[in-house]
Amino acid sequence: MENAVIHDDSGRLIANWIKENKINLKYLTIKDSFMNPITHEEILNALKICKNVREIKIVNSDILRYGEIFFDKLVEAILYNGANKLEKLTISGHIFDEVIMYQKIARLGKIHSLKELDLSNNKLEGVFVVRLKEMIKDDINFQMETLDFSGNYIDDESLSNLGPIFKTYDKLKTLNLYNSDFLNDDSLRILIDAVKSSQSLTFVGLDEEWYDPNLINELHEILNKNK
Repeated sequence: MENAVIHDDSGRLIANWIKENKINLKYLTIKDSFMNPITHEEILNALKICKNVREIKIVNSDILRYGEIFFDKLVEAILYNGANKLEKLTISGHIFDEVIMYQKIARLGKIHSLKELDLSNNKLEGVFVVRLKEMIKDDINFQMETLDFSGNYIDDESLSNLGPIFKTYDKLKTLNLYNSDFLNDDSLRILIDAVKSSQSLTFVGLDEEWYDPNLINELHEILNKNK
């Protein structure tokens, strides 16, 4: 068995089954789940056994009500015994405590194998951009190529702060900002100036019909130079 999907009461059963049978999962999904902290703990402990997990999805789950504890234990489980093979992490459909997110999310930067990070639809604010800088910290071992920040709030100041990140981090290829609140043509101009600093970015996902076609064409021209 390589794939497990956890809903509500199935959490403890699957966690125990993984531990008892030493199941080596590659894909774990926690979706639409309402579990108590004990079950969360059991799932993360079971994850420590799975040394080849490539993808974890946590979608619309109350596991993130315990955000501070969760992030510490999630990173600990992924890195347990050097088992660091996770390539994609999705944490989507939640409302976070902004203080907790600001303090903890940079810990995901310790997962050097991570190539795709999906933080879509979490009602995060642009302050995350600051933590993104902390996450990568010019770490030559960090491999993230895709960041999905769709469905969150990102302001003009945050967009302008992307420029220095793009300039120093040359591995990011895809940035998704679909359905992002408060983006307009002026915001897109700021984003374009930031993208000019990147030598690796080849795709920016936007709801293009919302913006001036001339600006969209300019963005495409800049991105095409990196292909």
